[in-house]
Amino acid sequence: MSEPSRALVNILFPLLLLVFLGLYVAGLAAGVEPEFAMLRAGLGSLTLAVVGRFATGMLENLPPVVPVEEDDPESTATMDLMSQIADAQSLRAAESESVVPPFVQTPNPTLFTSAKE
Repeated sequence: MSEPSRALVNILFPLLLLVFLGLYVAGLAAGVEPEFAMLRAGLGSLTLAVVGRFATGMLENLPPVVPVEEDDPESTATMDLMSQIADAQSLRAAESESVVPPFVQTPNPTLFTSAKE
């Protein structure tokens, strides 16, 4: 077993004991017969143990962590991408300044005439 899963197992067993004890005491406090309280607490703890075992099995099968290497900001690919972003931003800014709504460019002559004329 690897170190993280060993640490999980060391935490899992005391937690199972606490869950069993808590369920048993809660069952007794609710007025359930002690045999049925112990049965319910045992089944709950057993279910938790099975789920915990599957979880530790999944964690053991994870691929190893690969460190991510950061790109050099001076690299050509990064610089090309940055220049494309800057070009797109400047193009958007130029378009937003030069665009005039169509109703201002060509006024509709029938808009200002009355129906009587």
